[in-house]
Amino acid sequence: MKQLKLFLLLCCMMPIAWAAPEQTANSADATPAVAAAPATTPAPAATSPTPAATPATTPAPAAASPTPAATPATTPAPAAASPAPAATPATTPTPAAKSTSSAAATPTPTATPTSATEPLLPGDAERGLAKSSTCVACHGTDGNSIIPDYPKIAGQNESYIIESLHEFKEGPGGERDNPIMFGMVANLSEQDMLDLASYYASQKVTLGEVDPALVELGQSIYRGGNIEAGVPACIACHGPRGEGNTLARFPALSGQNAAYVEAQLHAFRSGTRKGGVNDMMTQVVARMSEDEIKAVASYVSGLH
Repeated sequence: MKQLKLFLLLCCMMPIAWAAPEQTANSADATPAVAAAPATTPAPAATSPTPAATPATTPAPAAASPTPAATPATTPAPAAASPAPAATPATTPTPAAKSTSSAAATPTPTATPTSATEPLLPGDAERGLAKSSTCVACHGTDGNSIIPDYPKIAGQNESYIIESLHEFKEGPGGERDNPIMFGMVANLSEQDMLDLASYYASQKVTLGEVDPALVELGQSIYRGGNIEAGVPACIACHGPRGEGNTLARFPALSGQNAAYVEAQLHAFRSGTRKGGVNDMMTQVVARMSEDEIKAVASYVSGLH
């Protein structure tokens, strides 16, 4: 009986023993499931970094603190503005530059008074030659014009040349209204006129050919005038050889182109050229006949 009970007892315990391991295994399997809970536990730990992110936001205020620090950076900006005043001196040189330009321009205004007050040099033939290039076309290289209608100015009195240039410079309405000469002398200075007069006066005039048919009448009028018509002798003002009168500024007529002399006598008569002092030449020519004008003009072209 005891053995039977023992056997039954063993039989009853065996299922329990087999179940125990299974339960143990199941419980062992379940343990990992429970262990998974700790795995979820880390999840809170993961959320704990979220609070940790709060410190990260805390640095953000710290970053904001540099913003005040930027205020000092703005403080240097005024310092940078202080150079801007320094730029004002830079602008100051600009007026200085203007003063320089005005200084450069000063010679222009002062040039006029200087030339006006500065004493003129005596006329110089060499300077006159250098300035005579524009005169060559009409008056020849040495003042002996080969164009009959233009005057020879070689050997002409300096005083008369200077006076004539001044009269041409007066332009329309002046003593000698000549558009060509007005343009030529417009830019001549007083010194230029002195030099040109000196050069041409130093040259020797070439003589022209006298019309034999007009010599006798021409000589008669030139040396004795025409008493009946009230024409004075030309020799009184222009000299026995046609050399003129420097002091009185009467022109030399020796060797002058006959066509030019005739044209000027007609200009005196018509009034297109003023007759000089007291309009003397206008009154003289008004009493001359056409034949006398032609004869005198031809005579003086060969006078010497």
